[in-house]
Order: sequence, then C-alpha cells, then structure tokens
Amino acid sequence: MRRSDGEAFSAWLAGSPDTPGVPDPGWRVLDGNPLAPVATARLVDADRYVGSNPATTTAALIGLAEYTNANFLSEDRIFTENEVDPLKRFPHPSRASVTEQDFDVQVGSATVKRRYFVKSAGGATGYRLATVGFLREYQQRFNLDWTRFRESPALDEGVYRDYAERLVPRAVAYSTALLDYFFRGRAGAFGDDLSVSLQNFSDDEAMDGTFALYYDDASEIRRPVPGATWVRALAPGEALDGLQVAAPTNPPARDPGIYMLVFRGMLGSEAEAVVGTQVMIESVILPRLIKRKDGTPIPGRMVQAIDVQSGEVLSSGFTDEEGRTRLSWKPGRTALFIPAVNLFPMYWAGGSTFSSGLEGARMVQTADRDAQGQVTILIPVISADWPERIEACTEQQVFSHAPDGFFQQSVLVGDGLLDLVSVLYDVNLITFIRGDNGQQTTLCGGLGSTFCVDPAAGFVAEDVNRVGQVVGELIRDMRSTHYRQITDTSLFPIGPPTCLNQYEEVEVVPVTVAER
Repeated sequence: MRRSDGEAFSAWLAGSPDTPGVPDPGWRVLDGNPLAPVATARLVDADRYVGSNPATTTAALIGLAEYTNANFLSEDRIFTENEVDPLKRFPHPSRASVTEQDFDVQVGSATVKRRYFVKSAGGATGYRLATVGFLREYQQRFNLDWTRFRESPALDEGVYRDYAERLVPRAVAYSTALLDYFFRGRAGAFGDDLSVSLQNFSDDEAMDGTFALYYDDASEIRRPVPGATWVRALAPGEALDGLQVAAPTNPPARDPGIYMLVFRGMLGSEAEAVVGTQVMIESVILPRLIKRKDGTPIPGRMVQAIDVQSGEVLSSGFTDEEGRTRLSWKPGRTALFIPAVNLFPMYWAGGSTFSSGLEGARMVQTADRDAQGQVTILIPVISADWPERIEACTEQQVFSHAPDGFFQQSVLVGDGLLDLVSVLYDVNLITFIRGDNGQQTTLCGGLGSTFCVDPAAGFVAEDVNRVGQVVGELIRDMRSTHYRQITDTSLFPIGPPTCLNQYEEVEVVPVTVAER
C-alpha cells in the first residue's frame, strides 16, 4: 500500500484513532499486573477487556492487544467464538456483531458486487470485518445442509484497507505514547562549571539514582567527565545546586562546554530507568593578578582568554579591587593574555614567567584552578634601572630624563641667608638599544619633545623573567647646568656663586630590569 497508494498510506499515518485521545495518559497509573510490572505493559494490555465486555475496548483507556483482539480478525481466527479448542476460541468479534452488506469492488477492469460482513455491534463498528464466503449465497438460496461444507469468510484487500484505516493511526498513537514514556524523564544542568545545578524537570515523578556527565573527544569517543558523578534523589521540580565540574583536558573535548547528562536509577516507580539530555555548561576561570614583590592585588587591568588553536579572543575582563576577573575559556586550549600590566603586552607562560608570543604561552589546565576556580598569576611589575652620577657641588643628578627640566631647592643656612641650588636639564636624544637583538627605541629628544618615555618601553615580555639582569644600553646625548649660590631671603645673590657647572656629553649607560 505504501508503494501503490502512498496518498492513502500517508493519510492513515496522519489520521486520528477512531477513539479520540487514545491512549489516555491514565495508562501509566493503572494497577500493574505482577506478571508484567513495567508500566509500558499497560499499553499492550490494560486488563480491562475480559472477553465478555467488548464495548469497553472503544474507551480511551485500553491496551492495543485488547482493542485488536475484540474488534478484528486474522486469517486463522475468523468467528471462532464456538471453537472447542480454548486456545483457538475468541468470543469477539462474533457473528452476532456483524451485518451483511454488498460493496462495489474492482476485479481487473470490471466492477462487481461483493458481500462483506460489516462490524455493527460489540465494540468498534462501521467497517468491513471479513468477506462473506462464496458458498454462503448457495447455502441460503437452496437451503443446503451447512454441515456438508465449510463456509470460509476471508480477509481481502478491501477488508485490510478498512483495518489499516483504523489500526495504523492507533499504532502511531501508541508508538508515540511508548516513545514519550521512554523519554518522559526530563533532567537538566545549568550554570557554569564553578557552580552547576542539576534539576529534575518532571512534574510528577521523582528521580533517585546516579547523575553523571559525559563528553565526546576529538575522535568522537564518549567519555565520562572525571569527578562529575553524583548519587542523589530529586523530587519533581527539585534542583541540586552548588556542584562543581572539572572540565576535561586529557583528552580534551571536541566541543568544550557541551556535555551529555545521564541519569540511571529509579524514575517514579520504574527501576533502572535511563534519562539522557545534552546540556551546556560554560567553563569559567577566575584569573587573579598579584604583584609578585609584595603580594598586593593588581586592579583595573584587562585579561583576555585566547583560543590557542584559532587565536580567537574567547572573553575578556578587567580585574576588580582584588585583582580578579571572570572569563570563559576552553580547557586545554586557552592561554591568558595581559595587555598592559607592564608597558608591553604579555602571555602567561606559567608561574611568574611570560612570553611575547602565543606560541610560548601556557595552555591553561583545569589543575591550574583552585577549588574556587581561581588561577593566581604572580606578576613581576618591572621598570628599567640604570646608574646616575651625582654632581659634586649641587649634590643632584648630573643628568635627568626631562627636556627643559628644572630643579630648585633652598636651605636656610644663617640669619636671613639661603643656600640656593638650581639645576636646568635638557635632552638632545635618548635611545635604548636592546642587547639581544640590537633593537632601538627612541625614548626622548627631537623637536617638540616635552617628556621622556621610561626605558622599559623598549622591554619585551620575556624581560619579566630577567629581573636583575642587564638587557641593553641607553645612548644619551644630554645637557645640564648646575648652579649654587648664597642668597638673601629674596633670592638676591650674596657674593660669588658657590659653583656654576655646565655639562654636555654623550654617554652609554647599562640598563637593568628592576622589579617594583
């Protein structure tokens, strides 16, 4: 039929059972039979039809076997209500439940009349139940002795079409009920892996058993998530909060954050039930930036989680007053990028080490997190350090990184007398040259220069790992004027200057990485 008359077959599949609402949801709570205790047995036999009450089979609360047994025939069980053998005897459908009626049928190219037994009582009605045997007309017309021959009703294509029109929609409805039963358990997980909640979304059935998370690795092998198994009992609608999940990294997940939540145990009254559902659980880390030298938090600094495979920024955030921020990440394939704690961007390479490139970064592991999901990063906050000479007369630095800089200080040395020290600084050019690759960075000088940049601007992330080491040199072309004079309180000179020294020179100064 599906091949020869697809339109009719599709209509049967989409049709409604002849008893609307079949099967009634109450089938799940009917009293069970100890020989078939699982609830789904009631979809087959609800123990309501006992052979003498066919009318009950048209109710919504009836098993599929009860409905078919009372209302339909099979090839070797046609009107067997009087059979001697009890294994072959079925009280319904009986001859008392049918009437005879002629139908037009197509035989080849001809249309002929054919007589059928039509179900008219005893349960479902209104369809051809069987054909009337060909000898029936002769037996009645000529009053033949019916014991001399055997009348043979049959099931032809017309009968089967009428059967299918009623049985296919019912089969679909009962199959749907069966599938809905097997998938009735509804559990879920939500939150992030620092605080996962499990919930029984069922309206009327408790779940008592084992909840576990699974994931698929890159080879599509499903694996249990280590440590993500909980034995709990949850009432309908109840949630279990505050669980933690360590996102797997060995091997890593194919799709980080996607898990299969599986429940095994008692679902309502059914033992050994299984419920499975896909859930999304975001993986979260809490990087905390700490100044290595004194342990103080580093607030207001951006931290980014970078996918080491694609270079994509997964998430970013600024640290709070405790030096902490919250980031989404992909376990086993995420690096942490810190753009501006120091004067240069850097990737965390583990411990107190850092790198300039993603290839040198550490792939953060679940084990890097503490119980609260925090990853503590001790950062050497660094600057450049270099020696400065002191001018003997003024006792101030000979040079200073200050274009058009000015220093003045006076000290009372007697009755109405001041010892006045003044220094003028100027810069022609300051250049930092790295010792490892010769890279040059202009720090100060030239027309319009109003300030000088810290030599640490020429550092790279790896210099954080070199505290106390010389990393390069300053080439400095600088000038200064140092003046010392005794004055009155109005700064009027008294006598000749103590000193008036001018300096202009080019010098090379070693630069060391210093930790602040």
